[in-house]
Amino acid sequence: MVGPNASGKTTFLDVVGFLSDLMLQRGEITPVVQKRSATFEKLTWMGKGKSFQLAVEAQIPTHVRSAMSDALPDLDRVRYELEVGVSDEEVGINHEILWLVKHAPAKDRQVELFPAPQRTMPHLISRAGRGRKVAVKKAPGGNDNYYNEGKRKTW
Repeated sequence: MVGPNASGKTTFLDVVGFLSDLMLQRGEITPVVQKRSATFEKLTWMGKGKSFQLAVEAQIPTHVRSAMSDALPDLDRVRYELEVGVSDEEVGINHEILWLVKHAPAKDRQVELFPAPQRTMPHLISRAGRGRKVAVKKAPGGNDNYYNEGKRKTW
């Protein structure tokens, strides 16, 4: 990866490490945050705000798509979204969702973030709509939901 100083190369790589650590800690967010900073605010955009968001999108492999329901032929990507925030001095997961989505080649939101500096960060959390379907959803204080999208009763 090549780019000028302070362009986000290390931050980009740390997103992968952050998500990996979160999985290794089985969703326990506090040790993952503390590994990176003594204070939560240092992990937020410009040290401001009470939360940050991450979104990762990847192509669904052909063999997995072939096992998906025939009602979902156009959904060829998976998108994981996470919002981590602090409330009452406690760090937690505010939003976590896994979408099945249709690739939209016209314009990639992530590319718009570079190279021009931004005054405010765009919202990364998606809303329901055409070309996407919830696969896994976790809501604070709510239910953890898994929606089976296989052709047969498989988990």
